[in-house]
Amino acid sequence: MAPAGGLVLWLHGSGQTGEESRAQVGPYLSAPELASVRSSFPTAPTAPIPCYGGEVITAWFGIPEVPITAR
Repeated sequence: MAPAGGLVLWLHGSGQTGEESRAQVGPYLSAPELASVRSSFPTAPTAPIPCYGGEVITAWFGIPEVPITAR
């Protein structure tokens, strides 16, 4: 196997998983021109997220409120 020519690190949205992202995006990364590029689709940890009323979901970070404002 040839050494990797790069890495795509795909971070999913809140409430999703790495496997869901792999299913949606992975086919686009299978082009022959990208054969030497590795890809990684990690899943965020679960945590109570304030902008979702404290619901426990997968998220990389918590947003205090939506919409996001300067304050």
